[in-house]
Amino acid sequence: MNEAEMIDEAGQEEQIQQPAAPNASFLEEMRAEMEKRFAQIEQSLLLREESVQKRENALQEAALKEELKERLQQHGLPGELAGMLNLASTANPEEIAKTLENAFREAVKQAVEQRLKGETPAENAIPEPEELSDEAYYYNYFNQN
Repeated sequence: MNEAEMIDEAGQEEQIQQPAAPNASFLEEMRAEMEKRFAQIEQSLLLREESVQKRENALQEAALKEELKERLQQHGLPGELAGMLNLASTANPEEIAKTLENAFREAVKQAVEQRLKGETPAENAIPEPEELSDEAYYYNYFNQN
């Protein structure tokens, strides 16, 4: 082997041992791909966190409704009223039950008073014959004479 061949072999060895210098466009493509994957992973995590938060809120609301239902029943009100409310996670079931009880009782009181407010009949008022059954008509007819 002559010296030129040894230089060629040595030069080839140096070339083989040196890694090929990556070009800038390849690095930019890889960086863009990694950023894209990172954004996808980040979006996926955000969606999972949102989903978990919704589940936790639903569980808290269900627990509050159940507790409120029990409190309403303790106050003598229908427990189904709890299902009609949109509860915040910070709501106090006892306070809500008392407020609902007061509102419900007041509404019932006003409705009863309104119905009782009707006109009072005259003392000797005789109902119209068309309004009476046959038995009531003849009873009134024979008892007045």
